[in-house]
Amino acid sequence: MIGDSVVDTNVLIVANDPAHRAGCECHGECVEALLAIRDRKSLLLDSEWRILGEYARKVGTVREPRVGSEFFRWAASGSIDANVRITADGDGGFAEFPDDPRL
Repeated sequence: MIGDSVVDTNVLIVANDPAHRAGCECHGECVEALLAIRDRKSLLLDSEWRILGEYARKVGTVREPRVGSEFFRWAASGSIDANVRITADGDGGFAEFPDDPRL
């Protein structure tokens, strides 16, 4: 699993919207990152599909050809077989993902 990627939902949101307040450069970086992860098939998903549920709520209804939504559909297609168990910490976070302001 070394080299596999965890992708925050905001990356998909910014990749979907070139006019996003994050800016054009950030949009381009998000698009490039998602395409690279898809090409390498290096996405990690949790075993309870929580991240796919979040992706669905945030970008799943976008029907235009947008990179973030296409990435969600690819992730949800069943082509990812690396599923990891995560532990809810009771504060809306996960024990495996530290509460660090740098993240």
